[in-house]
Amino acid sequence: MMIDRDRKRLLRQQAEARRSALPESERRVKSETICRGAIRYLAEEPALLSGGRALFVYLPFRTELDVSPLMQWGWSRGIPVAVPRTNTLSKEMEPVIISSMEEVELSGPWGIREPKAECPRLQELDQIGCIVMPGLAFDDQRRRLGYGGGYYDRFLAGFERQCLPLPVRIALAFDVQIIPEVPEEKHDYRVDVLITESVMIR
Repeated sequence: MMIDRDRKRLLRQQAEARRSALPESERRVKSETICRGAIRYLAEEPALLSGGRALFVYLPFRTELDVSPLMQWGWSRGIPVAVPRTNTLSKEMEPVIISSMEEVELSGPWGIREPKAECPRLQELDQIGCIVMPGLAFDDQRRRLGYGGGYYDRFLAGFERQCLPLPVRIALAFDVQIIPEVPEEKHDYRVDVLITESVMIR
C-alpha cells in the first residue's frame, strides 16, 4: 500500500508539471475544444440531463481545464448547474446550485472557488444526472488519479449508501494528462467517459 501511495504521489507531481507546462493560451483553446466534445456527448445523450436533473461540475483552479463553456451551455438550456461546496473537517462535499459565475467567490479552501453561502444546496443526490470529475491523470481504461483528498470517491459512495444508481461520470482532460496506467485501489471510482482534445474513450 505504501508503494502505491508513493507511486501515486510521484504520478501526481509529474502530471501537474506536464499540465502546468502548457502555455495559458494553449490551455484555453484546448479547454474550449474539449468542452465542445463534452457538449456533443451530452447532446447525444439527452436523457442524462432531462427532467430537471443537474450537471454537477467542478470549479477549476490553477491550471485545471476550464469547464466554464460547458457550464454556460447548461445555463443557456435551462439545465441546473451544481458545483461543490467542501467541508474541510469532514472531508466531504455537497452539490450547490448556481445560475452564473457571479454566485461564486474565492473563499474556498486551498484557493478553490466555491458557491456563495446563500446559494441553495441540491437536496437529493438523485437529482444529479451527470458529474464532471476533475483529475490530474487518467488512463485508457478510464481510471482516474485525483488530488488525494478522496472527496469525489466519498461523494460517489454516498449514492451507494442510499441505494441510488450512480450518475454518469465524465472527465475532461488534456492529452498530456493521459498516462499508461493509473494505480487503482478498491475505493476508487472510474469515469464512464474520458474526453480530451483528440479522443473520446467510453
